[in-house]
Amino acid sequence: MTSIGKHVTSGPLAAINHKIKAQKLTKTLKIVRDIETVQQSPSTIRLLLETYDFEAANHYIRTVRSALQTELKGIVCLRHLSGEMDILEKQLNEMLVDEAKNIFEMLLTNGDMNSNQFKNIQNSIVQANRTADTIQVAWTRLD
Repeated sequence: MTSIGKHVTSGPLAAINHKIKAQKLTKTLKIVRDIETVQQSPSTIRLLLETYDFEAANHYIRTVRSALQTELKGIVCLRHLSGEMDILEKQLNEMLVDEAKNIFEMLLTNGDMNSNQFKNIQNSIVQANRTADTIQVAWTRLD
């Protein structure tokens, strides 16, 4: 009786076990792919900065930070990436400040600016400088 019971139930249980193992392997493969993508992110972000695609670089930095704080939290090989994201974000902000200053100077030279534009650009430059300084202070404390 026991032998017949094992034979009758082993097939369906094996199928369920196989399905569970396949799901676990799929999740593991996704995590490995995410790790690989995140590890390559600094070079991708540097490329975006070199091509002056500031919006995409900022989006990429925020996405990587989010992944590091959620689904990839606690993975030892990714520990250094948070600091690297800080450096890249500081570089991005410095580039934005320089770009804003160049635009500001060009508008002043050409006289194409009203007082409202002047205040908006000036506030943007100040805010970007503060963000870059805040990142620098945080990075210094980590060292």
